[in-house]
Amino acid sequence: MIFFLDSSSLVKLYHDEAGADAMRELFRSPEHKGAFFVSDLVALEVLVRLAKRGRLGGRKERRMFRHTVQTHVRHRAESLNVVGVEASVARHAESIAVVNYDSGAGTLDLLHVASAAQLQHRLPDQPLTFVVADRKLRSLAERLAFRTFDPERGDPATLDR
Repeated sequence: MIFFLDSSSLVKLYHDEAGADAMRELFRSPEHKGAFFVSDLVALEVLVRLAKRGRLGGRKERRMFRHTVQTHVRHRAESLNVVGVEASVARHAESIAVVNYDSGAGTLDLLHVASAAQLQHRLPDQPLTFVVADRKLRSLAERLAFRTFDPERGDPATLDR
């Protein structure tokens, strides 16, 4: 099994918020080592979210931001498989946008589902779970027949069943 993470789920590894415990449990599970994939845009989105928290806070939050960025960079190097967004992914995202015009999905959401679709195409023998805490993106992923997991609502122990 492989997991495609969007930024709404990945950022939970770095902040105590709804779903953080589920993400940490999923991430620490030895049987899932090497199974986490993100697009390079997700990695960038997480850094932007972390920077916003650091920028809006005080001195303590800025120190925390630097530490959290270091942790994210380490995770990216050691635990995350980063998938590049190629031109073919952007074209696929465009076709998803046309067919699913009523989904309310934004540009990055469309690129994420197209990236996950490309990953599933490249690894057809690996069941893919799209890990997402964003309601619109989860709805679109489900519409496109991805198995989804919302760390704010689910138990990681149920994923292996």
